[in-house]
Amino acid sequence: MSMDIARILLVLVASVPLLSFDLGRRFLATNDETRFPLLARDILAHGHWLLPQLNGIPHLNKPPLYAWLVAALSWPAGAVTQHNAAVASLLAALVVVLGTYWIAGRLFGHPAATLAALIAVTTAGVFDLARIPMPDMALSAVFTAALAFYVVTEIDGRRAGLALFYAAVGVAFWIKGPVGLLPLAVAIVDTLGTHGWPGPRRLISAPGLALLGLLLVPWPLLAAAADGPRFLHTVVVTDLLRWYLEPRPWTWRVLTEPMGQAFSILLPWVVLLPVAFWRTWWPADPWRGRALRLVRLWLVVMFAFLAVSAQQRFRYYLPLCSPAALLIAAWYSDLPRRRAGIAFA
Repeated sequence: MSMDIARILLVLVASVPLLSFDLGRRFLATNDETRFPLLARDILAHGHWLLPQLNGIPHLNKPPLYAWLVAALSWPAGAVTQHNAAVASLLAALVVVLGTYWIAGRLFGHPAATLAALIAVTTAGVFDLARIPMPDMALSAVFTAALAFYVVTEIDGRRAGLALFYAAVGVAFWIKGPVGLLPLAVAIVDTLGTHGWPGPRRLISAPGLALLGLLLVPWPLLAAAADGPRFLHTVVVTDLLRWYLEPRPWTWRVLTEPMGQAFSILLPWVVLLPVAFWRTWWPADPWRGRALRLVRLWLVVMFAFLAVSAQQRFRYYLPLCSPAALLIAAWYSDLPRRRAGIAFA
C-alpha cells in the first residue's frame, strides 16, 4: 500500500465516523432545514423535477440541483426521511475533506495534506453542517473542486483543467444561484495579483466559457417562464440586489458580524489562523510563495464577498473552512517538532 493511499484511508477512517455518528437524528424544524427535503418529496411524489413545488407553488428562490440530489439519494427508499435527506450533505462534506487533501498535497506535500484534511473535518462548520439537509455543504464541495481544477490549470499548467473549472462553477450556480460564481472571482484576483492586468486573459477558454454559459442560462429562463413577476421580485430584486446593494447604516455590528461568523465557523482552529497568515507571508521558496498566495486570496476574496451581504448566517461562511485548513496546515507542517507541539497544545 502506497503512503498516499494509507494517508487517504487515515483521513476517511477519521472523517466518516465523525461526520455520520448521528446521521438522521437531527429534528428538522426550521424553514431552511425542511425546505429542500420537502422539495425532494414533491419530486418523488409528483415528478416535478424541473420546478419542485412547496404547497403547490414552484420554488423559484434557488435552482433545484440540491433538491435533485436529495431526491435521487432518497429514491431507493421510496420516500424522503430525516436520514436520507442528510446523506447529500454528508457526501459533500467528504468531498470537501478529500478535495482539501488533494489541493494541500499538490501545493504543500502529503504530510501537510493529511493535516489539512483533518483540520477541515474538525472545523465547527464542516462538523456541524455535514448532517443538515441544506445546500451549503454541497456548494462548498463544488467550490473546493473548482479550486482544485484551477490549481491543475494555473499551478500545473494543464489548460484542460480550465474547462473543468468552468463546469464546476456552473454546477455551483445550479446549487445556490449567483453565489456559485465566487471561484471565478478568486481566479480573477489571483491572476491579477500574479500576472498583472493581462492575467485574467489566462482564464479565457472557449470550451469552458461556452460550457459555463450553457449552465447559467437555463435556470433563469425556466424560472422566468414559470412566474416572471415573482421571480423578478423575490430572486432578482430581493435575493440579489437588496442583499448586496441595499444601503445599511455603518454600525459596529455591520463591521464585526462577518468577523464573528467567520470566527465561529472556523473554531477551534481559527486561533491559529492569524499566526499562520502572518508566518507564511514571506516564504523562502518562490514556488511555495505562489501556492500560499493563492490560498490566502481564496480565503480573503470569499470572505470579502460574503461579508458585504446584508444577511449574515453562520453557514454562509462554510466555504472558508477549506482555505483556512490549507493555510494552517502549510504553516504547521514546516514548524520544528518542538514548536509544532507548542502550537498544537
